[in-house]
Amino acid sequence: MSGMILFLTSFVSVSFLLLPKGTELLFVLMAVILFALAKNKIPVSSLNSIQKKPLIRSIALSGLLVIYFIINCYGRYENMNIMLAMIVGIVFLLLSIPLTLRIGSKEADLPELSPKEEEKNAASLIFSLAVGFITVLILSQSSPLYPCNNWSDANCFLTLGRTPLHGRKMYSEVFDHKGPLLYLIHTVSALISPDSFLGMYIIQSLFCAMTHRFMVKTAGLFTKKDRTVYLLSIPALFLLFSSNAYFYGDSTEELLLPFVIAGIYVIFKSFRKEEDLSKKDMLILGSGAAFAFWIKFTLCGFWIGAILYMVFRLLRRHEGKKLLKYALWFCVPCIAISVPILILLAATSTLSDMFTVYFYNNMFSYQSLNGGIPIFGKLPYSLILTIMKLDTNHVMAALIVSAIFYLSSLKDKRYITFYSVTFVTTAFFVFFGDSQMFYYIFGLAGFALPGIIPWILLVRRALAPKDSRRLLTVISAAALLSCCIYAFSASCATFEIFTKRSDLPSYKFAEYMDTSENVSILNFDFPDSGFYSASGSVPTEKYYCKYNLDDVLPEIMSSRIRAIAERRVEYVITRNHVYNFKNYDLIASADLTEIDFDGEVGTDTYFLYRRNEGENHG
Repeated sequence: MSGMILFLTSFVSVSFLLLPKGTELLFVLMAVILFALAKNKIPVSSLNSIQKKPLIRSIALSGLLVIYFIINCYGRYENMNIMLAMIVGIVFLLLSIPLTLRIGSKEADLPELSPKEEEKNAASLIFSLAVGFITVLILSQSSPLYPCNNWSDANCFLTLGRTPLHGRKMYSEVFDHKGPLLYLIHTVSALISPDSFLGMYIIQSLFCAMTHRFMVKTAGLFTKKDRTVYLLSIPALFLLFSSNAYFYGDSTEELLLPFVIAGIYVIFKSFRKEEDLSKKDMLILGSGAAFAFWIKFTLCGFWIGAILYMVFRLLRRHEGKKLLKYALWFCVPCIAISVPILILLAATSTLSDMFTVYFYNNMFSYQSLNGGIPIFGKLPYSLILTIMKLDTNHVMAALIVSAIFYLSSLKDKRYITFYSVTFVTTAFFVFFGDSQMFYYIFGLAGFALPGIIPWILLVRRALAPKDSRRLLTVISAAALLSCCIYAFSASCATFEIFTKRSDLPSYKFAEYMDTSENVSILNFDFPDSGFYSASGSVPTEKYYCKYNLDDVLPEIMSSRIRAIAERRVEYVITRNHVYNFKNYDLIASADLTEIDFDGEVGTDTYFLYRRNEGENHG
């Protein structure tokens, strides 16, 4: 089974490349044990049967891994110069080519697709819902197990979502630069629970359940959908959601994850069944594109790649009518989602502000953050950034490489072609704006999910001689348990699980404020960190906190300075700095200890100032 050889090779390669340490050695050990069980059952082609195509593919795949190795070693170790990295890379290339050549001239066949696999099953749907709610319950700080979500981005989203409920306008009266649909989703959350993330916990859990559902359905296209698939799909989600790119949960990338894997599923399904995409399939693709466009348009790369692939393929086959039909059904959900959003923005007189803030500022202002990358350098820049960010998300990297090797082993090259095109376009647009935020790489998490398929096949192959369904279930359950324990220990979020609200600065400061009516607060030198939701207030200032755009839009910082000089706000909060604000008195301070995205434990000190009664009091 040549697909197994490809997978084993990819995992060995990743083991070399990532130079695992600590708990990550568990996965290397697991792979070695599975290989030891399975090796006698895997046919290896004779070197005499090797043909030109497998040789070229072997060199290409090994070469890509060598490039990955050189870039990461050169960037990670100060004492490793580029020449040493290249020498080690060449040695690895010579070692890995014979391994990948073992696929020979025979490529992996796919099993027959049973019609029963596509039947609706209420039990599997309930199982996916349970997985979604449990995963988010443990690994996202939006969960009721946490006092609140301490991620500044999540708090900005919730604050903007709460503003319409208090008569304030998004964009024109309260500033943030994400898409309107993202804030409307958080408005729904605020309707469920106005002063907590409970609503987002429910929404994130439903989206996670959708992700699990389509991941299982995708795996079911390539292998029998039994208990092994369902059990091993859980650690895949747990491990992804424990990555530093997921952080504390409630990111735009997380909300779009189910739409990416759903898009991969509908395309792969059409390949497996050798049939055209249905109306339902195009509606799914169109809905995902519309959601991405109105949440964070730089995450539209997957759908741009899918459209380019379909247009090129259909035009080459002279199927223009089919292309027009696809375009029609693709546009239906795009229009159905876009029109209500535009009407709502026009009705609230915020349409032009939205275009300025969401489109113009994001497309042009962000280009200045890192000096601007020339347009011809965008593609290599984005791919290099992808490699660098995957280096800090090892499990995601391992699953993506596993998916690439497995899909490359299939006879039908449409799978790896579509996967590669959409991966490149997604990476290109994710990092198009020159920004290097640590969580951006989670926009590629959907491409890691198919990487579970060779794991499932490997577990089945390793235990095939035992011919025991019970043993297969036990081994799968053991893998589930060990991976979930690892995920819990690796997650940045779980550091604060079961923490009391009264221990957080935001709730400590709320006790000093008169919350009988909307109090005016200003976060002077840091992003939104939950002080508005804790006090039950919404911003009275348009630029109510620090933004990434402060350096390129000077009016943002100057507006906050004027608000203090003109005594427009009652309370001012600062972080890690004590200021001598005129007309404001320092009345409290509080510390918050948490784990950052790089795994470092740090403590921030917040200071609360209250407006005094004297006009010239210093």
